[in-house]
This record gives sequence, C-alpha cells and structure tokens, in this order.
Amino acid sequence: MIHKLLLFLTLATALSLPRKEFRPRIFNGEPASKGQFPWQAALWIPTNTGLKFCGGSLISDTWVLTSANCVGKAFFRIRVLLGTLESTGDDPDQVELHSRLWIIHENFNPWTYENDVAVVRLPEAVVFNDYIQPIALMTEDVDEDSTVTVSGWGAISEDDVISSDLTYSNLTISTSCAGTDSTICAIPDGNSDSQNICLGDIGDALVLNAFTDPVQVGIASSYGTTCNKGGSGIFTSTAFERQWIKRVTDI
Repeated sequence: MIHKLLLFLTLATALSLPRKEFRPRIFNGEPASKGQFPWQAALWIPTNTGLKFCGGSLISDTWVLTSANCVGKAFFRIRVLLGTLESTGDDPDQVELHSRLWIIHENFNPWTYENDVAVVRLPEAVVFNDYIQPIALMTEDVDEDSTVTVSGWGAISEDDVISSDLTYSNLTISTSCAGTDSTICAIPDGNSDSQNICLGDIGDALVLNAFTDPVQVGIASSYGTTCNKGGSGIFTSTAFERQWIKRVTDI
C-alpha cells in the first residue's frame, strides 16, 4: 500500500508540472520510435527516501542489467517497465513486472564507481516481440573514438524531473576522463552543445552499432554537474564485468 501511495504521489507530482518541465530531447538527442531500442527498461525503485528512477537493459528473458548505484538502497519490489516509450507506464503495449530479487556486485565502490553493475531478476520470463528484445553484451574493449548510442528518460538540468518520452543521443568513446579499469567514458558526438547522461539516465545501456547489430558496451554510471553542457559521462564497461554477469546470471 505504501509503495502504491509513493508511486501515485511521484507520478502525480511529475504529471502536474508545466509541460516545459518535460524535455522531449533529454540530452539534445532525438525522440525514439517504437521498437527502436527494444532492450530499454525503465526501473522505478522504492528507497527509504522515496521512489528513484533509473534505466536498464534487458539481457535475457529473465534478467535486466543496470547500475549498482540504482538498486543499492532498494527495498520491497522494483517496478520494471519493458516495451515502452513512456517513463510513466502509460503505454498499452508495455509489459510491467515487479521484482523482489536483485544482485549487486560485491566489490561495488560508490565513491570511485568501480564495479557499478547490478542485475534485476524478473519474476517470470518475458515474451519477446517487436518492442521487447534482449541485447548482446560486449566481450572486448571498445575502440577509442567509436560512435556509440545511449537512450533513456533522463533530465537535462537541475529541475530534477525525468523526461516522459524516451530519447537517444550519439556519443563518442573517449579517454578524456580518468577512471578505474571497470569504467569507460563517452563525450558528445561532434557538437560542443550536445549533452550527455543526466539525472534519470543511470543504468541506461551504452550501445555500439545501435541501429544495425547492437551490442552493449557500457552501463551509465555517473554524470557531472554539467550534464547539460556537453561534459563526459562515465559508464561501467560490460566487457570488464562480463565474467561477473555470467557468474550470477548464467548468461
């Protein structure tokens, strides 16, 4: 009952805001079309301070990959939305599930973002269709200057309001920011005014060949205070974490 009340209050607050608060292009990207990113998951996560929103990616019919930072303080059940363009869960084609099981990397460091990876177990296997499909995971390091794509519902400023509509943006793999062995960086793709991941984008998939032969190379982990100013985004490397993912999911 408390979970439902929190969810209602969160959605009611968001939906009552002026339309200008909802940015149709959350990081200077493009609106996504139905089925364009069929691995995309929306996660509503109850914590002791209220609901938290994150992204995720479907990697099998029973597992969603996300950030440890997203689910580290979760309790009760995580609401998972698949096959939707809307963060609010109003899509008639969506699949909604509630998970009671999630696994966080045992060596996750919230200060350095090392091993910022977690998986959410779905209570039942989802049926794949045009709007719901798993994504393959990268097993080798992604090349410098590779063009990659991230999709999500993140905010673009300090307004702290997630977008209602799924959008995407192209980024470039970079070594411009220092990190750990488990992290990679991505910067705006050839446009200094472009944006990067922001509030609500944590857990989203960073994807190589998103429109041809998609493979996930990263998990959105951290963004700077200038996420709407073209700064770098930090992502957990799926290649680095591949063995851990295999060990806990058998995928």
